[in-house]
Amino acid sequence: MPCCSVPRCSNAGGHRFPTREDTRKKWIVAIRRLDSRTKKLWQPGPSARVCSAHFVEADYCDDGNAERKLLRDGAVPTIFPFGRSAKEGKEEQSASIMIHLKIFVLTTSTRIAVIN
Repeated sequence: MPCCSVPRCSNAGGHRFPTREDTRKKWIVAIRRLDSRTKKLWQPGPSARVCSAHFVEADYCDDGNAERKLLRDGAVPTIFPFGRSAKEGKEEQSASIMIHLKIFVLTTSTRIAVIN
């Protein structure tokens, strides 16, 4: 089983990269992985995955199947251990959830919203 493509994450398995080009590019930019040869953004191969540790609960839809979580269309990974251990990154998930919700509200709202 392939390992997670996020730098400093060693989890196995996960979600395949989206086929929709706009969402795929967002994933590539979000994970901040560089190609070691070219020093440009890494391009995922067909077996590349991002594990569930990098997604918030709001990124999933409830399809009634408790064994397999399905990502919502347009979901982008937002939880990363950049600059810290993976454990510390996971501990900051609640802060990432709030940031994710603020971004969601601001990008889906048709009126100006002030969020504290």
